[in-house]
Amino acid sequence: MKEEEKEIQKKKKPKALILLVILVILFGGASLGAYFLYGERILKKGEKAEVPKVQKKEGKPGAILTLDPFLLNLSGSLQRYAKISISLELKDQKTLDEAKKIVPALRDRIISTLSSKTAETLLDVAQRESIKSEIGEKIKGLFEDEGSVKAVYITDIVIQ
Repeated sequence: MKEEEKEIQKKKKPKALILLVILVILFGGASLGAYFLYGERILKKGEKAEVPKVQKKEGKPGAILTLDPFLLNLSGSLQRYAKISISLELKDQKTLDEAKKIVPALRDRIISTLSSKTAETLLDVAQRESIKSEIGEKIKGLFEDEGSVKAVYITDIVIQ
């Protein structure tokens, strides 16, 4: 009986080896076929997942003045208020020093602009650029050079 079992095992080994080789060839062929059919799509999808590059502004960035957060009532409701953080990009260090001296006037103009807005307006992302532009227009008259304010950044908005 032992001899018969040995013969059976000898016959099974080549069959298992052949089956393993066939599976490897099929898997390799399927992988290669998938690469040729879908490889380009997969690579394009991977490119979309990358972090978009930030567009550089012309010239070097200016000095940043970060103002204390604004806490104010919103237009249309005495029960709704907003906490908004704003930073100003100024053209140079000299302008930053000048701006530090007029922070109360800057805050007054910014509060006047923001408190005239409703909660819906402030929450609408599409209107943020126009709000920043409006703030920039209101405060640029406080500086000697109208080009002193390069950008207005809204860094935080919380509405209750």
